[in-house]
Amino acid sequence: MIDENRAMNTALDAITVCGVRWRMPDRVLMVGANEIEEFIRALGPPVRRRILAALRDRELNVNAIATELDISQSAAVAHVQALEKAGLVTTDLRPARRGVQKVCTSSVNSAVLVFQSPVDLPDQNRIVTEMPIGLFFDYEVHPTCGIASETGMIGFEDSADAFADPRRSSAQILWFGHGYVEYRMPIGHHPGRRIESLAVSVEICSEYPGHRMDWPSDITAWVNGVEIGTFTSPGDPGDRPGHLNPSWWTGSRTQYGFLKEWRCTRDGSYVDGVDVSPITVDALDLDARRTVTVRFGVKESARSRGGMNLFGRRFGNHPQDIRMTVEFADGS
Repeated sequence: MIDENRAMNTALDAITVCGVRWRMPDRVLMVGANEIEEFIRALGPPVRRRILAALRDRELNVNAIATELDISQSAAVAHVQALEKAGLVTTDLRPARRGVQKVCTSSVNSAVLVFQSPVDLPDQNRIVTEMPIGLFFDYEVHPTCGIASETGMIGFEDSADAFADPRRSSAQILWFGHGYVEYRMPIGHHPGRRIESLAVSVEICSEYPGHRMDWPSDITAWVNGVEIGTFTSPGDPGDRPGHLNPSWWTGSRTQYGFLKEWRCTRDGSYVDGVDVSPITVDALDLDARRTVTVRFGVKESARSRGGMNLFGRRFGNHPQDIRMTVEFADGS
């Protein structure tokens, strides 16, 4: 099965192919080298490509797909299951006049086949840590703000007191108008080992009361107190339910975010591979530390002060918490 973490509801800026710069659309499926054969197999039968075309701008249930493509219902079910396994289609069971119906939605607009990983380090040269979003050790938040777990709200909405509630450890989504949340993440003892890069990735978006796609927000990341870059979120998505959202979370709220990666290397700092800052990994003072502080926030002075939503592994579209990856030099 193709890794769901590679299906990104995010606007990648661009890629270069054969010397030509291509603008990337939203919702790009990144297909790794070991997944390409399965991906091509999933798209093999022409009828499956017709199903994707039918779902391009709308939702259809399985019966409607069968009728529109003039195939049997059992064939439609089998083809939808194959596309869902490949990460190209998502399905949702919804009430119907008689029982329930399976409603199908296209997951992506385009796919990028990655034939070779840009970094192929052995496991001993990489430390990957995930931190639940509720385990922040410091914060400053201003309304609109709130925290919710998989089962319900934590504390009261628009009250910063909720961020001090001990139940925040179970948080799966949190939001605020401006301010920050800060985490302390372990990297262990690494005497004599040269750190080549540090990356943090998280599902994130703007915060609007309810939701609004056109609501930009400048979201900044800091590592050990050093500002490494800002991502301008285009909005607060609510056009369809997040794949992982619990049933009690209503459609009038934020539904999903954008999976973003801040990476600091020896050459500078990047957001999704786009150069955003000259700050290098040496400026982060990592060598003598066993922990790293990671902060996400929206400055009060930000040009686009559109707030921030932060998603855990059981909310939004991507089953991960705050993920930090530290890479060491080979043989160090």
